[in-house]
Amino acid sequence: MKEAIRDEAASLIYTLHYFLSAGRIRRDSTMDELEAAMESVAEEDTRAITRLVEENPLKVCEIRVFSLKIGQGRFALVFAANEEEAKSFVRHKYGIEPKNCFQYPIDFPMSMGNRFTTFREMARAKNSFPSLAGFYQKEVRE
Repeated sequence: MKEAIRDEAASLIYTLHYFLSAGRIRRDSTMDELEAAMESVAEEDTRAITRLVEENPLKVCEIRVFSLKIGQGRFALVFAANEEEAKSFVRHKYGIEPKNCFQYPIDFPMSMGNRFTTFREMARAKNSFPSLAGFYQKEVRE
């Protein structure tokens, strides 16, 4: 369950939630027990899990990271649920119309000072979203 929450995979989270609630697995179940539960899924189970994903009672939000060009070689890196949310965040927070928007992998490795990190690790430190991950200035050659 911890890995599912960490990876923010809504369908997996709700599948595990459903099986736990139905008593078909326990918190300490092995992978074999989970696989057995998955193999015995009936159409009614699939409908119930789909309904949970759609209704999202646990308020699971998959956070992504976007790079938005805001000037000559300058980019804002934003954590958001989707591209439109990232663009809106930059417009309202900084009064800048982004020129483009590109989604980065959440596990993209980068160096910060003398250590390496990923956007996923950075997002864990945030309390709310959308949120600024940082700015990046690309060297512009003339």
